[in-house]
Order: sequence, then structure tokens, then C-alpha cells
Amino acid sequence: MHYHAEIWTEEENDSDVTKILTPYEEGIHGYGYNLQGWWDWWQIGGRWKGIHVPGYDATKDPDHIVICNLCHGTGKRPGALEQFGAEWVEQTNGCNGCHGTGEAISHPTLWQQHPQDVIAVSEIPDCLTCYTLVVRGEVYHIDEWTGDEWVKTDFDGNVSEKLRELGVDDGFMVTVDYHS
Repeated sequence: MHYHAEIWTEEENDSDVTKILTPYEEGIHGYGYNLQGWWDWWQIGGRWKGIHVPGYDATKDPDHIVICNLCHGTGKRPGALEQFGAEWVEQTNGCNGCHGTGEAISHPTLWQQHPQDVIAVSEIPDCLTCYTLVVRGEVYHIDEWTGDEWVKTDFDGNVSEKLRELGVDDGFMVTVDYHS
């Protein structure tokens, strides 16, 4: 599953993110399972690229549009009628990858990060939410695994509220897409 994290850093660079996230890697390079771990892959931006920018939609970014690999840009998936039937072809407009347009969105792991995936804390919109927030070595998840079940925490996902509660008014936030 992919989750949205916001990582607090002191400096306006994203190089600290690796250092901040390393202790929380699920598998520690062949040394077994890390009980404090909650990620096995991450990237800056990813599925949440540009979330700090009101009105930006990464799925509509022209840099992410590619030729559909299922229909090769024709809008009609080869063999679809025989393989899936007429109803499926009608529902997908000929191709389930592009819905007949010949164009698809590239995979988020291929996206370059947005220039504003790293922003000053003072620029965070009040409505910014995430699943995981990491600030000064503390991790806040909306839900946590007890070993038996997922339970809700006190963190509701609102980044600005939590930063105010923690007295954090400086530094920078980095948007991270992580897999667990």
C-alpha cells in the first residue's frame, strides 16, 4: 500500500530525508525485520507530487502523459473483443489503459519531483493532510499496527494543526510517497 508522508527538515534540501527515514525501514539490508519499520520503498513526491500547490493535479501534468502501452496509441487494445467481449470493449472505450484516447499517465515512480514538494513550514496550507508525519524524530501515523490490529491514533492527519501543537513554526516540509 502507498501512503502520503510529510517529513520535517531543518534545511531547505531533501537530502536529510534519507537520514530521517532510514531508522524506519522495514527490512534492514539483510539483517532481519525492523520492528520500528513502516516502509520498504519511498520517493519524494510520487503519487502526492505537487500536493503543496493548490490546483495542481499530477495526473494532468503534460510531462506525465505517454503513449498507452496496451493499445500502442491506437485507442483500441489488440484482441480485446475476443479476450474480454463486446461489453468490456464498450465500457473501456476499446482500451482499459487509456479509455480510447491512445494516451495514458506514466507510473508515479517515473515522475520527477515538483519544485514545491519541499516548502517552508510557513507556506503549508491549513488543509494539508497526510497519513504519516515525521517531525524531529517523532513519527505520527493516523493508524498504527499493534501486532494484531490497526488502531486509530490521536493524529488526524492535519499537518498544520500538529505542527502548531508541537510548537514548530520553522523548517521545511518534504512530501514523500512511501510503500509499506
